[in-house]
Parts: sequence; structure tokens; C-alpha cells
Amino acid sequence: MGLLLLSLSALAIVALIASRVYATRLRSREFAACARKIADVSGFSVTLEVNGKNALFILLAADGSINRMGTGTLDNAEQELFIGITDNAVFETVRSLLTAEMWQYLGRTFQSPNPRGAPCKLTILVQCKDGTSNGCAFCYGADSQGPPKFVADFAIGAVRETDVWYEDFKRAAGRGKNP
Repeated sequence: MGLLLLSLSALAIVALIASRVYATRLRSREFAACARKIADVSGFSVTLEVNGKNALFILLAADGSINRMGTGTLDNAEQELFIGITDNAVFETVRSLLTAEMWQYLGRTFQSPNPRGAPCKLTILVQCKDGTSNGCAFCYGADSQGPPKFVADFAIGAVRETDVWYEDFKRAAGRGKNP
């Protein structure tokens, strides 16, 4: 009886170790697949609507193309769209903010159960080199919990990384020059 119990315990330990090894390999494959997907991203956009009005629009492409309108704030009054070319490093930096978690949200829309404050809708679209695209949207209130942190970090990073170009373009446009 003791030998049977010892054999079952040993078998259980072997099964536990095997399942952990398998899970680690599976996670590694999933991460590699996600990394390939992120490396295949050739463009993306971030759109924020507040009270049904565009508060932010950013479009970045791997070739350096950039479109930007607005600040993303509740009181955004900037409605002019600026289109140009920027350093490819801007795209690469923002693309590096894409996470495996974000990939799992694509194709879905999320609605806050108890939105408070001005209605907001954050939409993120991703385009891949093979021409396919997908996106996700988050509907919430300005005074309630918004999208998950990693989604908010992506949107905030896109604003931060395009701000210098946006401000420079606005200044140049104000002087009648094209940057």
C-alpha cells in the first residue's frame, strides 16, 4: 500500500512538472506569435470622441505618414486636421506600446456599465502589412473608469509621441509655411 501511495505521489509530481513545462512552452509560442503580429503592424489610428465630437485623431503609418487632430482633452477646441510626414521613429515608438493583452481586445467593443460624466468613445484600429485590419472600442464616461491601463497607455503614448510634430506643424501653419 505504501509503495502504491509513493508511486501515485511520484506520478502526480511528474504530471505537475510536465504541465508547467507545457504551459511555459505554450506561453512562449503565444508570445512569439503576438510579437510577430505586432511586428507586422504597418499602421494604426487612435480616435477619441467626447460628447459625440472628435477630441483626438491620430493616424500613423510605418512609412512616416502622420495625421493628427485635437488634443484629446474634454475641452478640445482644435478641429483642424494636419497631415504630413514624420520620423519613422515616432511610429516605431508607438508600435512598441502595443501589447499581447491589446491583441486580445481587437474585434470587440466594450461598454462601461455605469458611465458618469461626458460620454467618451476611444477607438483603436490596427492595420497589418498583409492589408488586414482590426480594432477595438471603449465607451465610458469621463468621470468613470475608462479603458484598461494598457489601452490608455497606448493612446497616451500616441499623443505624447506625436505632440512635437503636431505643435511644430500648428506653428508653421500659423505662419503660412508648410513644415
